[in-house]
Amino acid sequence: MGSMKKNFIITLLYFASLFLNSCNQSTYKNQDILKSITEKVDKIQVFYYRSNDTIKSFVKELDKIDLICRLIDGQVDESIKQCKPNGHILFYSQKDIIFESYFTIENNCEQLSYFISPQRYNTKLTHRAGIFLSEFGDGLK
Repeated sequence: MGSMKKNFIITLLYFASLFLNSCNQSTYKNQDILKSITEKVDKIQVFYYRSNDTIKSFVKELDKIDLICRLIDGQVDESIKQCKPNGHILFYSQKDIIFESYFTIENNCEQLSYFISPQRYNTKLTHRAGIFLSEFGDGLK
């Protein structure tokens, strides 16, 4: 009986760990659609929310654009909490706005969020993207 109880507990722990891992893993949706959108981007416009003002500027450097576009990957991570945005980004192809996202750059919440109805996507900012957005915003003061 002790062996059966031990096997039952091991089995229970195994399934519990599978469940917890599946809850923490992010899923990816609409990757092909998002990739086709971001491949067309030739400039972005970054808006920073500052107290009672919004500061904005265009970014045309392809390496910076690519840094942000790589975050638009279809990741749906439910473990990322909703945070108040510090700004938003408009993505342009030629002169047309083709996409929009929101970003948060706080110590406990660094993320990029965007919507394709009805799905909300959340991606944690990479270290480089977080530094770029922080430094870029500081330069707009």
